[in-house]
Amino acid sequence: MKRVPILFIITILFLGCSKIDLSTYSEMKSDNLLSNSFSNNELKDLAKIVDFFEDEMCNNFNKNDKTNIKKCYDKFNIRDSISYRGGSYLKFINFKSQEKLYKQLDSSLLYQIWRNTRCYPDSARVIKTLGIRAWDGKYFEFLKKAGKREELFKVYSDNMALVNDIGISNSLLLTHHYKMMNMNDLKIRLLYAVQYLTINEDINFTENSPCL
Repeated sequence: MKRVPILFIITILFLGCSKIDLSTYSEMKSDNLLSNSFSNNELKDLAKIVDFFEDEMCNNFNKNDKTNIKKCYDKFNIRDSISYRGGSYLKFINFKSQEKLYKQLDSSLLYQIWRNTRCYPDSARVIKTLGIRAWDGKYFEFLKKAGKREELFKVYSDNMALVNDIGISNSLLLTHHYKMMNMNDLKIRLLYAVQYLTINEDINFTENSPCL
């Protein structure tokens, strides 16, 4: 019987473990601010949010190639900038898939990021869509804590609180500072994911259930 060298086995095990450690969840868990702001289960759900957004982004702008995530963001940012100059948001996320994502998330985390909103006046008080929690919740608290370390997050969270929403100023902020961002940073990537899922909520609502 041929014996397999021990070094070969160790190498295979090391490579296998490395692949696991490079997962979105593992990277989030290794980030001090994220791991101190959210529980392990919440980090797993946040990882699903980031992975979903990046799957949609890379599928639309980089031929479904996620081997170089920075390249996906580069191409997306170019197209996004063109849309803003034309006065509109870039629509690229499949909303039915987004709704399926929500069902995979623990509702307690979902409502730490978003809140149920409705039209006013609305005598029936029917919930229309999800809106960002711009004053409270774990996600907003995370943004404020990140803002004590990085000016980008401070300005971003201040803008959210000012308009009680993710406004055009937040989108322009990300676009304007894009070249200075480290897109390997999971905090930045989470910011993008929540930003554009929220915008997609607004786009879908405007197209299908307008208040007026």
